[in-house]
Amino acid sequence: MAGDLHTHSTCSDGSVPIHRLSLMAARLGLSALALSDHDTTLSAQYAYDHPVQDGVRLIPAAELTGYDFERSHRVHLLTFWPDLDCPALRRHCDIMRQRRNECALQSCRNVEGTGRKASRADKPLLPRGGWCLL
Repeated sequence: MAGDLHTHSTCSDGSVPIHRLSLMAARLGLSALALSDHDTTLSAQYAYDHPVQDGVRLIPAAELTGYDFERSHRVHLLTFWPDLDCPALRRHCDIMRQRRNECALQSCRNVEGTGRKASRADKPLLPRGGWCLL
């Protein structure tokens, strides 16, 4: 049983829409695929809703961001079959989404400060309200 336990879709920082990942995995001969987007339960919910797609077993997962205070750096933890009703998990994902949005807005402000233009012209091509830098 060949599989991939760490994949990302456009639910976080991946470039492929979630509904297309299983077909790509099937073409590669994989029989299982964990949908493990960063700090969101969207991909896990998708896997719960579609346990087998294109002949590939979808494994609900999430890649959670944490901080190792002893070593002073960020860490990523893969979780499989997360409890989507867990208040702590929902709170964590909400906090991380807010932080990522703030960082993205600051990046846009930084780009604007260089005189380059930031445009939403290609918004339909980008994940959930992303920006295209011209």
